[in-house]
Amino acid sequence: MLEHQLKLMVFIQPLAQGQEVKSGTPAFKPPYTRASADAAIADKANPIVDNPLFAKLTGRTHRQLLEKWISDKTTTCNDFVTQCGIAMGFTGLDVGGKDKYGVGRFDIADILTRLGLAHCWVPASSGATPEYGDPFRVYAANAKDPNGLATLHMGVFLWSDTDGWHTVEAGQGGPSSGYDSVKMLVRPGGMPASVSGWVSMRALLAAGKQTDPWLGGWWEIDQPGSSHNFYYFGAGGKVVHTSLRPAHGNAKPTGDMTTGTYERPPRHMYDLRIRWPEESLDESWACWNALKPPFQMNGTDSKGVKMKAKRIGVDFKDF
Repeated sequence: MLEHQLKLMVFIQPLAQGQEVKSGTPAFKPPYTRASADAAIADKANPIVDNPLFAKLTGRTHRQLLEKWISDKTTTCNDFVTQCGIAMGFTGLDVGGKDKYGVGRFDIADILTRLGLAHCWVPASSGATPEYGDPFRVYAANAKDPNGLATLHMGVFLWSDTDGWHTVEAGQGGPSSGYDSVKMLVRPGGMPASVSGWVSMRALLAAGKQTDPWLGGWWEIDQPGSSHNFYYFGAGGKVVHTSLRPAHGNAKPTGDMTTGTYERPPRHMYDLRIRWPEESLDESWACWNALKPPFQMNGTDSKGVKMKAKRIGVDFKDF
């Protein structure tokens, strides 16, 4: 096993013994309102007891779930996946805000792409198999989970055999149960059809320096007098060019492409310089709405020809 996989094995060791780790006691009773939460907190006959192991695994306490479920009926599946990523040595994705993003996000495919790390997301349609420790995402547009929400879920893959997919997952309770829990599960029949993809932790931990969150991924280039072209900005200052439209915003660069490099000039956080193999084709770009999608740029090549570019977004519902 790789180092990050051994670290995860240590982190989930209590679960490997078949233990279900619940958030605490007592089980709360819906509906969740400010008044009912205050009453539960004040109930001396049934004091709220947090399970420290659950808090370690998810970063959430039983009492915090009571507060959370007043307005947010989601479980701790995302929190647990993020904590697993931290245990494996992943320090987070810098998207320019106060806090870094962990791997336990439903929009992780888009976030990785925006940072030039699209190769770290593996769509289920690729035919590949995840490795021990890879976080996966479940999405079913027309199904409801036990808590009455659209099926959006995350877990961590362990291994597969004739019994099925072996995983470890939080979100095994929820507001309808009055507690949440973490379990090791076996999903019979191989990869569930609702799995949309997973994060390759091997690739993510070995990835080069991420790019700016507004830049990474595919851009459609509009140049007067020319057919549309497409650039892919990846980690480590690498950009590729092709005339073939990518299948979707998270598609990997493949086929016949021209490779160049890009850099951001000092003290110009939304400007960009691209250097292609032929110096006469070098370009300068500036993003004029880098704070939120859809991201767009204006550019000029070395001959003074003006261009426009629009980033191709990623929608997890598409794959």
